Amino acid sequence: MQTKTIKLYPTLFELDFYLSDNREDLIQPFIERYGMNQSYWEQELSPNASYIIDCDLGTRLVITMTKMDIPVLVHEVSHTLDKLSKLTGLELGKESSEWKAYFMEYVVRELIN
Repeated sequence: MQTKTIKLYPTLFELDFYLSDNREDLIQPFIERYGMNQSYWEQELSPNASYIIDCDLGTRLVITMTKMDIPVLVHEVSHTLDKLSKLTGLELGKESSEWKAYFMEYVVRELIN
């Protein structure tokens, strides 16, 4: 399993990224980091998904993936951008298309390196 946390500029939020081909490997780290219990994460964890998780660390944005597949990563980062917009009020209209492109590029680059 590989993990990485990156800052989501220009906000104060961070993104936790988990890469594991075995969903069961994620359950214990999720319990330790985000709380809840095993049965909760057994039901909630999905491969190739993005989440907003409220926990003792604050609100966390999280992506899980089973393998490093760039099209799937871009897909999940897009969902994460939508979630970030809901949390912060950042507008994602046509006036922000360049900012969205830079954000997507930044996050994807950070996660594949």
